[in-house]
Amino acid sequence: MDCKSHPEKPAAYYCLACKNYFCGSCVSVRKVTQDFTAYVCLTCGGKCDLLAGIEKEAKKKELKFPFLPKKESNDKKESAGPVEKLPKKPFFQKAAGGPSAKKEPRPLSEKFWVNLPGVLFFPLKGLGALHLFFNAGILFALTEHLKTGWVFNFLLWAVYLTYTGIFLFKIVEDATVGSRSLEQVNLVYWTKVSMPLVYLIIVSISCLGPAQLYFIFQKKLDALYLVLLIVGIIILPMMVVRIALFRTLGSLNPLKASAAIKNHFLPYAAMILILLALEFLKYYLNFDVLTDYRNTQFLAYLVFVYIVFVMMRLIGVFARCYKQKIS
Repeated sequence: MDCKSHPEKPAAYYCLACKNYFCGSCVSVRKVTQDFTAYVCLTCGGKCDLLAGIEKEAKKKELKFPFLPKKESNDKKESAGPVEKLPKKPFFQKAAGGPSAKKEPRPLSEKFWVNLPGVLFFPLKGLGALHLFFNAGILFALTEHLKTGWVFNFLLWAVYLTYTGIFLFKIVEDATVGSRSLEQVNLVYWTKVSMPLVYLIIVSISCLGPAQLYFIFQKKLDALYLVLLIVGIIILPMMVVRIALFRTLGSLNPLKASAAIKNHFLPYAAMILILLALEFLKYYLNFDVLTDYRNTQFLAYLVFVYIVFVMMRLIGVFARCYKQKIS
């Protein structure tokens, strides 16, 4: 079997979405956890399976159900004569020497509205609590207690913001492949995320920069400033979605992002409203409630990190549910 895009290369993957065979150059390999690797089709963004894995599963089925007759052509059936029926075995009886069946976790739903309640609990699953306290603790220490020279302080902030940006992007990408809990950022992921991180910096500046530059030079918070700010806020999440799905320079195309927003207007509008509500809640809790009391300052940073994790998960869930129609 040859690759659809490169006929000179043998196929190594099969896309479950577009039903085509591809070589290694056409598939993005993403190490989600130590035990789970996602294969994403670069053509349609769908899930791919290794051809070796498909053959292995077929062999497992033969081992697990050796009493079932193999499918044969009609000519072979006629020549072989009637097939002797074997006695049916109980459903709980395992095949001799067959591998024990491992219970797979329930897959993430493909419906955006169904996944919305789970987004709120996502940061508390798996290693979520550990990540929440770790990030909140580092942010609290850098902001409230670190008293060093500006050069060293700048370097610490640069390292922290780089790690946080990569981790938040991983939350979005993990959601696109159906991960159900927060995972650790492994070394392999660090080596493959440099360009997407550059893309994220570019889209953040291009979407939010015009409004800030207008305010700096004009010193006005007028209608034009609000228009620039609203347009940037609306387009930015879709740009993040496209970067997480494709990881290419073409994912920075604002025209394609605008077309994707138009094609999924209602769910995207709902996501934007939820993100704005979370942003308002984050601002209100951190600046009007929790920071008024000294003994609740760390709690304010903890709530801040939690809400940011929820926002990133929401963007990733949207990307997973509508990735087949986002070009």
